[in-house]
Amino acid sequence: MSRASKEKMRITVELVRRGATLLKEPCTVCGGVQVRYHGKVICTSHDDLSGVLTTEEVTYEAV
Repeated sequence: MSRASKEKMRITVELVRRGATLLKEPCTVCGGVQVRYHGKVICTSHDDLSGVLTTEEVTYEAV
């Protein structure tokens, strides 16, 4: 397994740990595994996963 594949798998596992739902329907573009996270459907094979796990903390003080 390549380093890129391992990284995508690690991110996919982390998404599921954070509440993402694995979808039974494969990606219509590449046939890969899809997850739904925060209302977005993400293909774990071809979508860019680099920014998915980065979150910005919003506080009342910032508003």
